Amino acid sequence: MFLKYVVFGDRSVDFDGALITCRNYGMQLATITSQADTIDVLLAMSSQGSLTGAGYWIGATNFGRPNLFVWVLSNMPIWYPIGYQNWAAGEPNNAGGTENCVEVFNNIGVTWNDVDCGRKRGVVCQV
Repeated sequence: MFLKYVVFGDRSVDFDGALITCRNYGMQLATITSQADTIDVLLAMSSQGSLTGAGYWIGATNFGRPNLFVWVLSNMPIWYPIGYQNWAAGEPNNAGGTENCVEVFNNIGVTWNDVDCGRKRGVVCQV
């Protein structure tokens, strides 16, 4: 079985560290553009024994522009090309005014949350 995503749950890095982690393995931070991608991420997280409620970096940021999140790999808005987004209820909310990066977490399914880029998280890379 070919895996599209690899989860590094043993890492605890900020967003820049997540970018470096993926690049060091010849990958990029994950881009999730469909429900099928979400299921693949959930499977990858499950195979690594990821903790429910733990956050993992994916490759989306707003570069300091509230509510204009883009995928780092393509620089395209996260809703492009088919409008898929998977925010948790009430997200993105830019709590504290510094939530410029995106994590996924497994809390009864994989959903997205905006979070401060300096927080320490695991990493989801895309093969």
